[in-house]
Amino acid sequence: MINMEIDELEKELNKTCFHGLLPRADIEPLLRENGSFVVRKTQRNGEIILALSVKWDRRIKHFVFNQDESGMYYFESHKDKTIHGLIDWHMKNGEPVSTLSGVKLIKGIGRQPWLLNHDEIVLQKKLGEGAFGEVHLALYITPSGKRNVAVKTMREEATRHARLQFMKEARIMRKFAHPNVIRILGVAVYENPLMIVMELCPGGSVLAYVRKMAPVPNETKLRFCCEAAAGLAYLEAKNCIHRDIAARNCLLSAKYDVKISDFGMSDERRFIHDDKLRKVPMKWLAPETMQQRVFSSKSDVWAYGVMVYEIYADGGEPYPGLSNLQARAKIVVQNYRMEMPKITPQDVDKLVHKCWETDPNARPSFSEIYEILCKLQKQ
Repeated sequence: MINMEIDELEKELNKTCFHGLLPRADIEPLLRENGSFVVRKTQRNGEIILALSVKWDRRIKHFVFNQDESGMYYFESHKDKTIHGLIDWHMKNGEPVSTLSGVKLIKGIGRQPWLLNHDEIVLQKKLGEGAFGEVHLALYITPSGKRNVAVKTMREEATRHARLQFMKEARIMRKFAHPNVIRILGVAVYENPLMIVMELCPGGSVLAYVRKMAPVPNETKLRFCCEAAAGLAYLEAKNCIHRDIAARNCLLSAKYDVKISDFGMSDERRFIHDDKLRKVPMKWLAPETMQQRVFSSKSDVWAYGVMVYEIYADGGEPYPGLSNLQARAKIVVQNYRMEMPKITPQDVDKLVHKCWETDPNARPSFSEIYEILCKLQKQ
């Protein structure tokens, strides 16, 4: 373990191409050219160590910074008082990091604009709590001013797998730019707790809104459904399967625009097979997911239909009066479908039941759903 004083070490690392606790999956896309490199923290045997990641011969290679009893840093033979000095020596002299690998350091990759410092984030009020951390209202301090944001934190004691999942969520979110999808501002990875910094949605969740404001006008309900479909059509085009579409995961901006949020279970694949179905809300699952553990954009469409039910039921729970197991049995064995609330417009009712077709291929796409709802809004 590096035995330098923490403050001194952080100052030293800021002179290098330091990327904190950013995992390999985030580092590798940054290293495009031969000899490009970054310095990062990683966990090994429960201990935080410093590592060098370098692109060489079309592969990413990783080296640990060694430290002797006197505090000198080294890879093989040459030693230096500082990490910055060690890197600088290898670059200036063209000496490989190790004789066996032949890897040389040519170009350090600077800090990415989406990597934020912890001192730029001031946590204020706790908004919620999850399995691995909390969500806070926070103040994001930038040279141009201050703004209110939402910050998702990862508990320090979380497992390595949980940390990787947390960073995967941020990595997926960074690729999105749509008015109906929550926007990520950056991640703070230089120390614990890890943080995902997002735009704040002061309107709360759609679920909380329709419950609190009931009865909500049908015009507003249709708008919520349409805006959610717009965001989901965008995700569909990006090959992102959300896997947790529900009214609780649709947030409202200050102007009450819908924003798709919570990408903790999302993935960028056309199909996902998940044997365990952990933390998956049963009443939002499509029949093929219940039976074969398969997720796709079409299982998201099914869940969207359940969300539309929630909205028109003023936040009522799906399959009222039925337990998860009872709902599953009725859907799979009896081919049961819920009745939509009586106030639901006929065309919306018809669309929802298309979303609940047993055959995934018979369900509409989100772009088709969005198109249908846009036409209904104009009527």
